[in-house]
Amino acid sequence: DIRGRHVDHLRTLGVIASPLPMYDELTCVEHIAMTFRAYDVPATHDSVYRILERAQLQAHDHSPVRDLSRGSRKRLALSLVTAHEPRVLLLDEPFADVDPLWGRSFADTLDSQFLTPERMIVVVTHDPRDDPCR
Repeated sequence: DIRGRHVDHLRTLGVIASPLPMYDELTCVEHIAMTFRAYDVPATHDSVYRILERAQLQAHDHSPVRDLSRGSRKRLALSLVTAHEPRVLLLDEPFADVDPLWGRSFADTLDSQFLTPERMIVVVTHDPRDDPCR
């Protein structure tokens, strides 16, 4: 069935675009759990809090997403983008609005833990320092 194949293809992608696709009224924990459900990823307490830790948002676990700064929202989105283990990441200005040290650390994580011969990262940026694989 076409719909089923379409959903399967979407699961192979991880996308960061502007504006960030977030539900402002949800808390960080609710947003992570909803994203996990959308990709059929088990949303355990540990898996949710691993995302919060990666995004450095543990203290904001029950804060509505609308209360986060743009940089914090971007860190949350970037931390979630690999949760369903996509084969292709499409990242539009991935490190705009984030702390440069966090961005470098996350890029290193992408390089060491995500990028494999079976996976690809496509980055669109005006800043060559945003290359996660440099």
